[in-house]
Amino acid sequence: MRLENKVAIVTGAGQGLGMAMALAYAKEGAKLALASRTLSQLEETASLAQELGVETLVVPTDVSDQEQVEELVKRTLERFSTVDILVNNAAMNGPIGMLWDDDPTDWMQTLQVNLFGTYLCSRTVLPVMLRNDVGKIVNVTSCPSAFMGDTPYKPASKYRHFTAYTSSKAGQIQLAENLAYQLAGRNIQVNAMQPAGQTKGLQEI
Repeated sequence: MRLENKVAIVTGAGQGLGMAMALAYAKEGAKLALASRTLSQLEETASLAQELGVETLVVPTDVSDQEQVEELVKRTLERFSTVDILVNNAAMNGPIGMLWDDDPTDWMQTLQVNLFGTYLCSRTVLPVMLRNDVGKIVNVTSCPSAFMGDTPYKPASKYRHFTAYTSSKAGQIQLAENLAYQLAGRNIQVNAMQPAGQTKGLQEI
C-alpha cells in the first residue's frame, strides 16, 4: 500500500496500458480519477479498482480539449482535494501511410491528443503540485517508435508509416525532459516511461 492516500489521475484509463496502470495504482492504495473518451470502458476500470478497495472518480475526457481537461482536474480536486500523480497515457495511432498521403486533419489531431493533451494535463495539474511541493508526472511514450535507430523495428517495420504517432511520442519525451529541468529543485518528478512492448492499439493494427 505504498500509495495509500495518494491521488492519481490516469488518462486513457479505459483499456490496455491505461487500465493496467490504474489497477496497479489501485493495488497500492491510490485513489483514482479515471479519464478517457469512452464512459463504458472507464466504468469497467472503475469497477475493477473498487473491488480492490479504492475510491474512484470517472470523468469522460478528451485530453485535447482544454475545457474538458480543466473540468477533469476541477472534479478531481472537488472529490479528493489534491492531485499527487498524473499519468499521461491517452493516445491515438493516427494516420498510417506515406506522409504525403496522410490527411492533414488526422495528422494534426494525433499531435493534439498525444502531445498537446500531455501538455494540457501537465499544465493544469502543476499549480496544485507546485502549491504542495510534491508530485509525479509520467508520460507514457514509445522509444522504438519515437527514435527507431538501430532497433528490430528498422527498416521494414510498420512504424515507418506512423509519422504523426512517432512525432508525437518523440515530443512527449522531450516535453518530459524540459519540464523536469524546469522543476529542478522541487519535489516534483517528471518521467517518460517507455513500455516494453506494443500497446493494445498497435497490436490491433
